[in-house]
Amino acid sequence: MAEDPSPPSPELTEEVKQRIKAKRLLAEAKLAEGKRKASQQNFFNSFKACKKFHPSTSFPAPPKFEPDSPPSRFRARLEICSPDSFSINPDPIQGFPFPGQTDCFRILEYCLSNVLLTHYTQIHGGGKASVYKLRDYDAVLKCLKNCKDIKEIEEIPWKTYNVMEKLSNTDVSGRWTPCRPEHLSDEKVEELVKKLPRKLLDTLMPFQLDGLKFGLQRGGRCLIADEMGLGKTLQAIAIASCFSHEGSILVVCPAILRYAWAEELERWLPSYMPADIHLVFGHKDNPLHLKRRPKIVVISYTMLSHLRGSMLKWEWGVMIIDESHHIRCSKKKVEPREIKAALDVASGAKHIILLSGTPSLSRPFDIYHQINMLWPGLLGNDKFEFAKTYCAPKLVKDLNGKTFMDYSRGARLEELNVLLRQTVMIRRLKEHLLVQLPPKRRQIISLTLKKSDIAFARSVIENAGESHTTNHAAKDDENDSGGHDRELSDQVLGISKVLGFLDWLSLHPIFTEGDDSNNTEVNASSQKMIIFAHHLKVLDKLQAFICNKGIGFVRIDGSVPDCDRQDAVKSFQSLKEVKIAIIGIQVGYAGLDLSAARNVVFLELPKDPTSLQQAEDRAHRRGQTNAVNIYIFCAKDTSDESCWRRLNRSLQRVSSAIDGKYDAIREIAVENVSCITNMNVYQSVNSSYAAPSFEECPTDEKVQQNGADYDIDVKCVMQADEKVDVAEELTMDETDCLTIAQSSVQVNMDSLRFAVSRYTGRIHLCTCDHEEDSAPRSLSENFRLEEFSADPSEWTSAFIKENPTCQLAIVSFINEWKNLKLIEKRKLLGRPLQLPLAIELLRLSESNNHDSNGLLKGGSKRRHTPLCEISFPLRSNAVVKEVSLCDDRGNKKLYIQYWTLMDEPLCKLCQNPCQDINAKKPKGFSDLYCSNACYEEYRLRTSGRFLRQELFEIEHGICTNCQLDCHKLVQHLKPLSVEDRGKYIERVAPQLSKRKKMMDKLVREPTEGNAWHADHIIAVFNGGGECRLENMRTLCVACHADVTASQRTQWCMENKLYKKAKGSYKTKNKETNFSSKRRENC
Repeated sequence: MAEDPSPPSPELTEEVKQRIKAKRLLAEAKLAEGKRKASQQNFFNSFKACKKFHPSTSFPAPPKFEPDSPPSRFRARLEICSPDSFSINPDPIQGFPFPGQTDCFRILEYCLSNVLLTHYTQIHGGGKASVYKLRDYDAVLKCLKNCKDIKEIEEIPWKTYNVMEKLSNTDVSGRWTPCRPEHLSDEKVEELVKKLPRKLLDTLMPFQLDGLKFGLQRGGRCLIADEMGLGKTLQAIAIASCFSHEGSILVVCPAILRYAWAEELERWLPSYMPADIHLVFGHKDNPLHLKRRPKIVVISYTMLSHLRGSMLKWEWGVMIIDESHHIRCSKKKVEPREIKAALDVASGAKHIILLSGTPSLSRPFDIYHQINMLWPGLLGNDKFEFAKTYCAPKLVKDLNGKTFMDYSRGARLEELNVLLRQTVMIRRLKEHLLVQLPPKRRQIISLTLKKSDIAFARSVIENAGESHTTNHAAKDDENDSGGHDRELSDQVLGISKVLGFLDWLSLHPIFTEGDDSNNTEVNASSQKMIIFAHHLKVLDKLQAFICNKGIGFVRIDGSVPDCDRQDAVKSFQSLKEVKIAIIGIQVGYAGLDLSAARNVVFLELPKDPTSLQQAEDRAHRRGQTNAVNIYIFCAKDTSDESCWRRLNRSLQRVSSAIDGKYDAIREIAVENVSCITNMNVYQSVNSSYAAPSFEECPTDEKVQQNGADYDIDVKCVMQADEKVDVAEELTMDETDCLTIAQSSVQVNMDSLRFAVSRYTGRIHLCTCDHEEDSAPRSLSENFRLEEFSADPSEWTSAFIKENPTCQLAIVSFINEWKNLKLIEKRKLLGRPLQLPLAIELLRLSESNNHDSNGLLKGGSKRRHTPLCEISFPLRSNAVVKEVSLCDDRGNKKLYIQYWTLMDEPLCKLCQNPCQDINAKKPKGFSDLYCSNACYEEYRLRTSGRFLRQELFEIEHGICTNCQLDCHKLVQHLKPLSVEDRGKYIERVAPQLSKRKKMMDKLVREPTEGNAWHADHIIAVFNGGGECRLENMRTLCVACHADVTASQRTQWCMENKLYKKAKGSYKTKNKETNFSSKRRENC
């Protein structure tokens, strides 16, 4: 009988192997310690065994023994490195010799032999650290405190550990577990997601849907920090829509993005009517002045600070803060006015959504206020406690010897990143999600400045009457040796680089191949360029050069009105002839979509690295199909070099805190560094343009994302070859409508209404049944005028396709709308309209003083109404008070206002009590009136300047006669030299150049008043005085002169006829009197 085989030996588990290894290392450490003590004891024994001392015998003096050196000690720094684990890193201590990392880890293994070591990891500074599970933190801490070789222990901050311990259960189980009152369960999140509009839900990409769920799980209090171009706006709108039933939505954004937010809100939330969305541009747009509370308010950071008191009166359901990195931390205890206003308003909001692709611009210290808004106390009780833990503050001296606290450094950045990602921040990178996105290629162009370049820059500044002293604050904090070029101010340095840059730009394909008819379409679509600079003088020199070359361009800086900024972006994106965008980096580095460009130039370096990244991604974003060439111009042997090093250091600190250890950017990647004095640079530049462009992706194409289980829809922005001609009339027969699919939801023609947004021009469809509806109900459909073509088969809206009756009405409305005057369109904006529109215009109630044509009832031959006549009769119990107001420049001015004996202010026009919140303490001139209607009535009749400003908002300085864009003409003339201005006018406005006196005046002073005038349609001498905007029009100075001459001729002829009629009347009257007297005498 065969013997049973011996049982196989059991395999050792990983945990057992680790324990055996730890015991072996412990035994080796004990053996080494025993040998060391034995050798030391032998030394002392041999010393005692020396022969005895004899006085007659001289012996050498015994060796003097120095006292024992301090024992080796180190600090154990404990830091969270992942959601469920932490690391122990040995650091040296001042005053004690450092044993070395190998010995430190050996001591740690001996000390923590009873705790399972998971693995080793590389830390932020480049060293190594041992990693343990977060559940073993207490056991590890107890063992470390009993180890004699560890002098100090830097523990994990208690608040951080407490939060991470609660959230670690979520990471282990893989299921979200709410740990704060505002957090929502997965079941509630799914319930809210299902309530989103179908169009919005279908548009969200998988990673955007993850961002939506992340924000909902955190109770609508989150920081969406996705990299630029990944659609943060859409995610924020989706989250806000889920909580819209809890109150109004407040959107705070940079001023340049107000119109863009209105466009996105109307597009993705079609159930909101135009009257539900309100944009704030000034004090007169205060939402408290409105009769009906809007559902969404969009306001800039500056206006939020001006209207802080009014905004605090409302309880906001959702507050969205776009480009939230503007809410930075200062070293002072009190924050600036704009930041404080945002913090105060956010403290009363139920849900807060922060959006920023770069939450911290140059240092981790800047992020405190943003996180504290979402989770109060998470990073500490105040910003200084946060800095002590995560920013390694240090006392330093400036160039003047003054001591200040430096918060620009970082500490425990890996732990900070893990904490933010687990609590309130979600961040994804383009390189992980948009694998089809073409690459960025950076190249540094090194300029060697000549003495003539610097002299030119200083002469430009001196001619402008400005100072060009050295800007020491911009210098690097390191000791850089160099010549006088390092002492140049930022403005002088920027202007000095202009001449060299223009030499480089003149060889760019935009200029060298722009006139080639065979390559027009290729160049228009691929060679557009964005040029970023900081100082206005630099932007002016660029604009003057491009103007003289005759290249189409747009410009966006702080002096450009909001509406012009939005038009500039649209023109650059859609018009082939617009090839260059000149952008002030402080205004346009964030929020704009300029993906039509494939070349980005930085003529001046930004002050922080994230501004550089943001500006690059104006072109490198979703929709870009070509590789983006980025050119950074640095002047050799100047402060540009130290500034570049400072940008790299700041980027490493910020990226470690925001992106984490594995995705952190160590330095700004540059492919090539070229010198502009070498002509080969132009060859390399031109060859880079010839690089193969990426094929445009089909709209419905699916791209697999790194082996994920889902596909991502790639939606590329298709630029039209030509502008849509909205002036072309749409035509449709009734038979064409019937060929489209039969409607499943019929809309009654009598109840159909149209509402045109005053901010975006989108046409909203709504319905109103007088018997059932007290107010119009939205049909959740809106569209832009440009989206409709003459062919019904090209319409994209399924709702409109399914309603032939609705199609006929839309075509009729568009044709009637295009035939209206601009002032008539302005009257109808935001109102629910029914066809025909002529009846809607008649329904508008006339004012008390003017008819529908804007003329004063009874007519007037005075241009303006005297102040003593315009107001209504004064109340008997009114008293006079002086009110002090400050303008934008801080200058005070006194105004007279009447008050009742009950201390109620009266409107300056109608003398009714003012009920506004700012009535008793007015902040602006509009607060002296009971309503915007009274304010506009008073200003229109008494101020020609206000009349001109309002007319400009409607017609934008475009002549209604010859269609000359006078506003654009003035903006292009200002940077040009006096010699070049005349040539430009001859090329652009030949009719104006024929009038020498007018042209000379415009050349000397290129102002709006010398380019266009606000003219009365019905002349003042014909009774058109004291009128409203309906009787005003924009005319260029040439056309105005022609109209005035014609009116003068007409007036002279009428005057002659009047005198002739008067003379004949007198003659006839004399003859009659003479004959009557003669009869009497007879």
